[in-house]
Amino acid sequence: MAKWRRRSEPTETVEPRQETFDVPRFMKLCGMLASPNEGERASAAAKASEMLKAANLTWNDVIKDAKTLNDHIALGNAREEEQRAHRFWKTSGSSERARA
Repeated sequence: MAKWRRRSEPTETVEPRQETFDVPRFMKLCGMLASPNEGERASAAAKASEMLKAANLTWNDVIKDAKTLNDHIALGNAREEEQRAHRFWKTSGSSERARA
């Protein structure tokens, strides 16, 4: 008789979740979006989108404001849980935007 395990139990094949946003790797993937090879472009776009999703970001966040992206990543990588939890409201409304 087969032994069943619950879905919540980890398996050996599951990769650990990425804890930090690897900016140099993301930049390399963005550079690969200009590749003449269609498969390479598609693969780079998929992986870059996956990295953004893991960091709770969108392409709009990347294109719109590079400073906000860097602030969001820094807060997401913070050791204190309170800083990580509040990274959205801290980076979404800066004082420079309010004055503009």
